[in-house]
Amino acid sequence: MKKMKVIGVEAPLLKLDKALSYLQKALSGLRDKDPKIILFPEKWITDILVEGSERFRYLVQNFEKMSGDYSLSFIPGSLSIQRSGGLFNTSPVVYDGEIIGWQDKIMPFQQEKKYYSPGSSIRTFDLNGIRIGIQICYDLDFPFISKIQASQEVDVILNPSMITKNFHSMWYIYIKSRSLENRIPVLSVNTSSDPYLGGSAVTSLRSTEGGIIIRLSKARENVVESDIDLSFVRKYSRERIKEDKGIYSFMAAGKNDYYPQGDA
Repeated sequence: MKKMKVIGVEAPLLKLDKALSYLQKALSGLRDKDPKIILFPEKWITDILVEGSERFRYLVQNFEKMSGDYSLSFIPGSLSIQRSGGLFNTSPVVYDGEIIGWQDKIMPFQQEKKYYSPGSSIRTFDLNGIRIGIQICYDLDFPFISKIQASQEVDVILNPSMITKNFHSMWYIYIKSRSLENRIPVLSVNTSSDPYLGGSAVTSLRSTEGGIIIRLSKARENVVESDIDLSFVRKYSRERIKEDKGIYSFMAAGKNDYYPQGDA
């Protein structure tokens, strides 16, 4: 596979049952755009669910059925999941009719720290040869997370987000910076509800004499999409990580305190 399509859908904030109806309609309308990975926003499904509960199992069954029925890979944004260790802001990866893993938010934002536990691992997911990394909203602000994912040879960084309208200009700087630093496209998807108001974006990169040029494309009618040239990304992102002399890691100094380490 030389190219892949990534699509972001700016879903509104909804309770579980209405959210599942919205998700099914959205996925049904996108199933003919292949091959693709589809991303939804951070916490657009507003319920807090307990892992293993009836409502949690209902959610998982619906995600897996939609993936199987439409032959789609999707990240249904992030969810608030209560499990052993606390409440987590976490993104499931739905591939080939099953959830193959979860990425927890590493860096809870401001008031979120009072209620949510931070994630303890930065994961990479393989979707039939396509490697993806997920960073949930505020995670994108911290370069070490992208550097770790780049070292794991991801092909795209997916960023489910919830960004208020007055911070969109700053948000775009982070999207472009993480993409340009690592030569990896970034898809960031925001909810359409007030006061967030969409504005989702995806980066694309091309080489020119003397360097790399980056382009930021924004959503139209609540959908943003891009075709990714995998051969380009793999060539330039692999070269970039070999040039980078930093050592990137993080450790728990306390329940909610994570610090990068290294001499970069």
